[in-house]
Amino acid sequence: MSEKRCLHCRHVLGPDEDQCPKCGARYSPNPTKASDNKMTSPFFTEGQINNETLLTEGEELLGRFVIRTRLGGGQFGSVYHALDRDRREDVALKVAIAGPGRAQAATEQLRQELRLRDRINDFTHIIRTYDIHTVDYEGLSLVLLPMEYAEAGSLRSWLNINKHKKEQRISKGLELFKQACFGVKGMHDAGLAHLDLKPENLLLCKDGDKVIVKVSDFGISRNVEHFSMNVPSVTQIGLGTPYYMSPEQISAARQKDIGPQADVYALGIILFEILDGDPPFDGSAGEVKQKHLKMTPPRLKGNNETITTLVYKCLAKKPTERLANVDALLKGLEKDIPSTVEADEDSRNLGVAIGDSRDTISLDTSYEDDVDMTDEGRRKAMEMQLKRARAGGGYAMYVIGATYECGLCGYAMDYVKAVEWFRKSVKAGYTRAMTSLGIMYESGRGVAKDYNRARRWYRKAARRGESYAMVRLSWMFHKGLGVTKDYRKAVKWLQKAARLRDTSAQKELMKLGETW
Repeated sequence: MSEKRCLHCRHVLGPDEDQCPKCGARYSPNPTKASDNKMTSPFFTEGQINNETLLTEGEELLGRFVIRTRLGGGQFGSVYHALDRDRREDVALKVAIAGPGRAQAATEQLRQELRLRDRINDFTHIIRTYDIHTVDYEGLSLVLLPMEYAEAGSLRSWLNINKHKKEQRISKGLELFKQACFGVKGMHDAGLAHLDLKPENLLLCKDGDKVIVKVSDFGISRNVEHFSMNVPSVTQIGLGTPYYMSPEQISAARQKDIGPQADVYALGIILFEILDGDPPFDGSAGEVKQKHLKMTPPRLKGNNETITTLVYKCLAKKPTERLANVDALLKGLEKDIPSTVEADEDSRNLGVAIGDSRDTISLDTSYEDDVDMTDEGRRKAMEMQLKRARAGGGYAMYVIGATYECGLCGYAMDYVKAVEWFRKSVKAGYTRAMTSLGIMYESGRGVAKDYNRARRWYRKAARRGESYAMVRLSWMFHKGLGVTKDYRKAVKWLQKAARLRDTSAQKELMKLGETW
């Protein structure tokens, strides 16, 4: 008798299992019969149609999207690598099959998800999504959602490759994990919870030689502030992936009892897997859920004690007993990962304006000197910057502010102190600090969110030739942050930045078909 496998991730299923514990997809013995579809979402048809053979290489949808290959799938559809002719770039195309007569409702559900995303200020570590489309295909209604393409795969594929390379898996894996935490923090700061975090949803994008982790698949993310108003109900349709589900996602009687703490738990599972090579619990979907509810996670052996403690604090059964938030997790990681992602953090300077709101720290981690970047090297570098700041050095003040902003060099994140140092740097005549103050006001970190003040700081910096301030102004006009949306002005600011050789602005103008 042949093995019973999940149609999406190929995980071996038990004889009586109808849900994959690894990817969460439902199983059907007749995957090609559209008429047999069962609905666990009011809008989307769940994995009964064989998504592996639905679309093939070279097929074209809407005269715009050319299918290259299937990347993977989940409960409500597949994701394909595709060429977007209109955008003139590769995209990840999510294809969901709407239930009979439900294409319009399905599209509206996705639009609601995108409206929630608009509340996020920092997309550095979150996958960008574009417009939504519907198309009739061989008697099916398909809903298409093009997204930013992650050419380096996912954390899942990376973990599979490095499963038996413990030193590499832990050292680099912790760097990647910290970036993922920044993405989840961006969601939580916007009042959202993801609720389906897993390595498959942490995608790896390339920025030159650097790898940037981005959180993807908001398929069941929810507005935490108005959780009880969301439809469909998470507790009714039981969404989530068993390996990474929190106890409250399995047993909560009320939606409002499920929120950001579920994401903290999932991050704890992912961190456990990075350290150990496998998740803490395995078995059938039902067995894994019971273990989440009742079983203490196995002991991690041969790992840093502080990080191990963080894992178990994330995996507390009761949400109130877990780490308070992702910030607390990041601070704990900072203490014991001295070589985390300074290089990747610095890549946050390279944000694209239209469709990507990014922070910037513009931090030269060499501090203009040939210091080594060990713990001792960083400590000496910061002592040197403090000495220069006391002597009135504007750049040194800026570096100290950026260090507090991002929690680098063993310093805890402190946005209020970051703002104080940026102000001192501006008074000392350092222009780039004006842009940083604009970012702090735009994101509401260390100060009350104030788009008008943010815009004024960006304008001051732009008048002094600071190209990234121009990129930020373009973003504000594109999104209508404190101003009326104005595409022409957004492009104008991008063109000014591009003429100053800002590569992110040049790249975005090329995508838009604009010159500079």
